[in-house]
Amino acid sequence: MRKLNLIFIFLILVITAGFWLTTIHTPYWWDSAGYIIKSAKEYADINFSSLILPSETTMLSMARFPFFPLLLALVWKVFGESLLVSHLFYLTFVLLSVIFTYLLGKRIARTMKITPPEVVGFCPALLLLFTPVFLAQVGIIYTEIPITAFALMAVYFFLSRKILGYLLSASTMLLLKEVSAVIILAILITILIWFFVGFLRKQTRTFKKLIKDLFIHGSPILLLIAWFLWRKFATGWLLISPTFLSRYREEIFSFGKTFFLKLDAVFDFFFLDQGRFLIAFAILICLFFLLFRKKIRGILVSQDTILLFLIVFFVPLFFAKIEFLHRYIVFGLPFLYILFCSLVGFVFRKNIACALGLALLVSLPIFYSNWDEHRKINSWHFPPLEENLEYLDIIKIGKLTSKFLEEYYKDAVIYTEFPTNYMLSQPFQHYVQEPLNVKNCKDYKKGDKTDIVVFHYFTPNQGYCLKIIEETGLYKLVTFSENGKSMTIYKK
Repeated sequence: MRKLNLIFIFLILVITAGFWLTTIHTPYWWDSAGYIIKSAKEYADINFSSLILPSETTMLSMARFPFFPLLLALVWKVFGESLLVSHLFYLTFVLLSVIFTYLLGKRIARTMKITPPEVVGFCPALLLLFTPVFLAQVGIIYTEIPITAFALMAVYFFLSRKILGYLLSASTMLLLKEVSAVIILAILITILIWFFVGFLRKQTRTFKKLIKDLFIHGSPILLLIAWFLWRKFATGWLLISPTFLSRYREEIFSFGKTFFLKLDAVFDFFFLDQGRFLIAFAILICLFFLLFRKKIRGILVSQDTILLFLIVFFVPLFFAKIEFLHRYIVFGLPFLYILFCSLVGFVFRKNIACALGLALLVSLPIFYSNWDEHRKINSWHFPPLEENLEYLDIIKIGKLTSKFLEEYYKDAVIYTEFPTNYMLSQPFQHYVQEPLNVKNCKDYKKGDKTDIVVFHYFTPNQGYCLKIIEETGLYKLVTFSENGKSMTIYKK
């Protein structure tokens, strides 16, 4: 089995490296550019002098715990800033994600007495790598894949009873992104459920030990509380920036029709979209089959499987109550795939290789077909295109637009909106060599000098740009397009 283990790990590493190599020249994108990269550059430029108390330039980084931008800034200080250095840094988290998906799958398989467990580990790791929304994040320097890696590590160390490993990985996970606390919530509820299962089975478990377990495994939350209190002291706001407070308050405390529509959209994307309907359907079939097998049903009642079910349910439910972008649910997908592969392996344990091989043979082509939908964007579109590889189309036309304007209109006054504003004005985002004179369309006032307007449909704020075009009578100069997405330059 050791040989099989090495073969599967080697295959995972080779496939991961193959996908990652396609991203090394990909410039920064969307919130990665607007938050992570911008914050990291600000920290690097001031030599981390506002590490404790934010300055005016680093206030943006306080929107979340600035651990990830700080790490990236430190890497740049040591190795220099470049796309290759940034993507190499990010590769660490991609590898941790797929390796710990493999290791956790193996661990669950052993608990369920499935042999060989390596097959159950390899199956979800491969599904994760081929998942469109995960694959898209491989080229985007953001926190989704890092929290996926540390969420998997936290669960793996929790189930393996390795307290130090759990505390380090769970704490790091929270430092990367606060919403990952849903994983710790699932772990604490699992501890409670397992205590009552033991009580019903008349096993000797003391209430004192329960309290101790809950405190130890919940202690990383104290770090989060300390961060919120410090942010309140440093910025004046506790949980949410005042800019977004009213919107979030409405989302969190609303349980009307809008909530249920959003709940439906989040659950659809998590369980059904991009080919995952096959995974969800197979899980239901396996569970239905196991209900009638009393002799083996008890094996499913373990901490491992209880925790998997809770995470798979809690992650989409959580984002139905707060702001939802497709990338947010990435850290829940490995657990869905591990649950799927372990249940299929459990039901077909005498023919596990054939069963999971067939599952991959059917699923992977469907996943692949969703890598790029080639949607035509000819009306306002939000959220951003980052649930699959379509964002690369916008990056490509953004680079063409930037190169054209830098070559022929480098002294022009250019109006546009996100994301073309950072593409044209911030050379460290790797679209232009020198910053162009860029202004936001929403700041335009009648009579302001306007040489160029760059128009697209990727953010609603572009409506301001459309008004400028109509008011000033600019004419269409050139359009750059790729697979149904376009940017148009209007000239005076």
